[in-house]
Amino acid sequence: MYAVIQTGGKQYRVAPGDTIRIERVSGDVGEKVTFGSVLAVHTDEKKVMLGSDASKVTVTGKIVSQGRAKKLTVLKFKKGNQYKISRGTGRILRRFRLTILNCKAAKTHTCKRRKDGAHAKFLSKS
Repeated sequence: MYAVIQTGGKQYRVAPGDTIRIERVSGDVGEKVTFGSVLAVHTDEKKVMLGSDASKVTVTGKIVSQGRAKKLTVLKFKKGNQYKISRGTGRILRRFRLTILNCKAAKTHTCKRRKDGAHAKFLSKS
């Protein structure tokens, strides 16, 4: 089972027990956080929940650690003028251990793969 969530302007594919690094989420180490925007859920029975059915699923995580990402360096350079400026920043990231709860919905979609494996087609109400 996995879910696709959206937080901090990015989308993440998460499964129970996964540890992911996310930015722009407030909280301290040890706190539980519920992610509000669930875009899709793929269940163990090869069923996919989309739209309003997926938004009923709650994805929660516990903040395991927090720290900064590797420092990104920005270098400005102009040849011949002895001009060189180096600036950088490191994003604040928090590491979450995730669990998925309440994964029952009335409407699911069956996921069928094409023979070439390019992408999945969704059939309604199975």
